[in-house]
Amino acid sequence: MMKHSSRGFTILEMLLAISVIGVLTGFSAPIVARLQRSNDLETAQRSLIQAHRRSQQLARSSINDQTWGVKVQTGLVTTFVGISYATRDTTYDEDFQISNAISISGLNETVYSKTTTTPSGVGTTTLQNNGQTKVITVNAKGTIDY
Repeated sequence: MMKHSSRGFTILEMLLAISVIGVLTGFSAPIVARLQRSNDLETAQRSLIQAHRRSQQLARSSINDQTWGVKVQTGLVTTFVGISYATRDTTYDEDFQISNAISISGLNETVYSKTTTTPSGVGTTTLQNNGQTKVITVNAKGTIDY
């Protein structure tokens, strides 16, 4: 009697393995997308807070004997020197890229006075991404709450 040894996989085993991989991918894709949106929002929040603190530090140090500010807009947070974003000296801009999918509302520009770092604009900036929200508040003393 002869023994047949088979090595390898049958087509049925291959299709079954591919099907299992497909189902697992289908279930995990929405979870990965939600985590990515959450991460983008968290990154944008940290970038905005970092920009505010950087502007305060530069204003307190009287770097270039100027006021420093923060401008937040779709896809970008900018630390700038000058009395407003519109009249700033662009050579000193420091840009932080954020996701374009994040919608921004509320306070979008704050300028900190030199030495005292008193902010010109106080209020909240709201960052939203598919139902998730982060709020950053700047009060009259320049304290940043989040």
